[in-house]
Amino acid sequence: MINGIKISDLPSRKFDDLKNYINYDTLQNYNKDNTSYADISRWVDNFESKIETYLAKQNIKELLKKDKCCKDFNYIIEQILQKIQTLFDGPEQKFTLTNKIKMWRTRYFRLNKDLMCDENSKYRDFDLKPLYDFCEDNAYIKEKISDIEKSDQCKIILSDMSSIKSQLEKNASKLKRQIKLTVIRDISCSTTIINEPFPSFECKSNAESASERGRHIGSRESGHELTTQIPYSLGNIQDGGRQSLQMKSESETHSGSSSNVTGLVSLPVMGILALSFFAYKYTPIGSKFLAYFRNKEHISINKDDETTNQMLFNASDLNTYSEDVQYNVSYQTM
Repeated sequence: MINGIKISDLPSRKFDDLKNYINYDTLQNYNKDNTSYADISRWVDNFESKIETYLAKQNIKELLKKDKCCKDFNYIIEQILQKIQTLFDGPEQKFTLTNKIKMWRTRYFRLNKDLMCDENSKYRDFDLKPLYDFCEDNAYIKEKISDIEKSDQCKIILSDMSSIKSQLEKNASKLKRQIKLTVIRDISCSTTIINEPFPSFECKSNAESASERGRHIGSRESGHELTTQIPYSLGNIQDGGRQSLQMKSESETHSGSSSNVTGLVSLPVMGILALSFFAYKYTPIGSKFLAYFRNKEHISINKDDETTNQMLFNASDLNTYSEDVQYNVSYQTM
């Protein structure tokens, strides 16, 4: 179970549940070449029923109470309309399906006039949404920074913000021009945030691997358990720990694989040995093997006797020869 603030708690993620409920990603993954009109039409019909059910369960006034919330809601609708447009060449098919979505939205806002939201509250440029998301989440993180530092998802939140910041840096010049087209009343946001330093993190979550816990316990000092405190900043995310864990995981995987191979090789060998022992002990094959080895032993002994006799014979000849040589030498000296 995740402890503390989760990445889904960031204000820019408030409509993630809605997107999951209406199968938003399913539509976004549809491809023009392998998706039929019937598939898209079915998705649109399901969208109408699902979004009605979802909104009926929510406090819609709370969900759409802010200017940015309204624009984010309409952003999802606009993304759906845009995706459907790309799936067909024929204008009739495009109009029929997109008009269903538009008519639903118009009808919904007409029936909920007390909402501080309507279909005209939109981002004038879709690229502005990530910028406003970053500003919104940045303000939330500064307010909750002590709680986020203790969260199990501290590093995940930081990584997510870092990724968004990198994308914003690539579009910085365009965003400076476009931000004037969309003003959100309840969010203070400027393109200057792209170049501003992000608050330093000190992720203190106790969620760690068993091996790391053992290492920390083994290195206690003065009876106090060490606490993992890793400083992070948005511009300098340290990946050493992740790489170390990856290398360790790979090492353990190779070690486990070697052990499995050894075990698999040993099983047939042990089976053969056991079968051979059974055959030797309880079948006529055993007596035949015994007779064979005794015969081999007898032949080996005979060969050894012949070798010994030959060596003794050679030694006798050598002695005789030595005596003759000695005699001849002595004779010549005289």
